[in-house]
Amino acid sequence: MKVSEVDDVNSSLAYSRILFYLIGFMFLLLVLSCGPLLPVWMFINALQLIAHVPLIRTNLPGNFNFFILDYLNIIRLHTTSLNVWL
Repeated sequence: MKVSEVDDVNSSLAYSRILFYLIGFMFLLLVLSCGPLLPVWMFINALQLIAHVPLIRTNLPGNFNFFILDYLNIIRLHTTSLNVWL
């Protein structure tokens, strides 16, 4: 990959991570404010599907691997700041 393509993938990965945290925070606010639980369970089911995508034998684009590994680290709570602190 060229340097510009790597930078594009890294920047889109950072934007998707921010969006993922924002969605998780919004659902946490729903739970804490005693809102409806259906969207929370839908979010948890979506996280389970994302976690199991690597087990499905399909042809996926090459860049998808970077995104799925990043999402799996978030789902498994393997954040770099937490790991450094521990």
